[in-house]
Amino acid sequence: MRRKLPPVRPAINVKTWIGCDCEGEHDAASCGGTKIYLTVGLFVDVLPGGGVRQSPGEIFVAVAHECAGAFAGFADAWSVEVSVGLQSGRTVEELLRRYRGCHFEPCGRTTDPAIPKVKSIPDYVVRWLDRRFGNGSSIPLFAPPSQGPPGAPESDEEDRAADGPAEVLFSLEATAPPAEEAAPACPLPRARVCSCGVPLPDGKGVVCHNCGSEPDS
Repeated sequence: MRRKLPPVRPAINVKTWIGCDCEGEHDAASCGGTKIYLTVGLFVDVLPGGGVRQSPGEIFVAVAHECAGAFAGFADAWSVEVSVGLQSGRTVEELLRRYRGCHFEPCGRTTDPAIPKVKSIPDYVVRWLDRRFGNGSSIPLFAPPSQGPPGAPESDEEDRAADGPAEVLFSLEATAPPAEEAAPACPLPRARVCSCGVPLPDGKGVVCHNCGSEPDS
């Protein structure tokens, strides 16, 4: 049964050049080659233990405009075929066995240091999928900076102890706001009171309505 991706799903976008003559930073003016964009849509499944597993559910391969036309149509048709296979239960290992080593232009060097040389675009795509998702592995989309490359051995407890405690970048614990300094009290004007004890308004010529006297201002 075919399992379709939800309307909103995460994806990985990869850009590389195939068939270039350079190493490292690519210069389109002097190195040549074909620029391709690979987009991989992901299934995200929550595991019983609370973890998350990512698996490919579709691919899109877009080639540069100078290679558009018949080759772009082939890339679209092949992407649909692979995507339907992934949604129907086809594994990355099956795709690798079927398309790895498929040889036609463009081919040659790439700007991907993990896959430096390929025989075709399908060869590059299935090798990239195998490196990213092969054997049921799933590399997190956003790995912590301290995490090493896939397959790198973890340091032992002594190395971790020698590094000292991890630096806390921020804390989610609620903290009390700093106490605000009390503003200096403003002196209040002294109220006028008649000799009979009745409060009087400010101003001159005020007559007490109780005793009829006119206090000094």
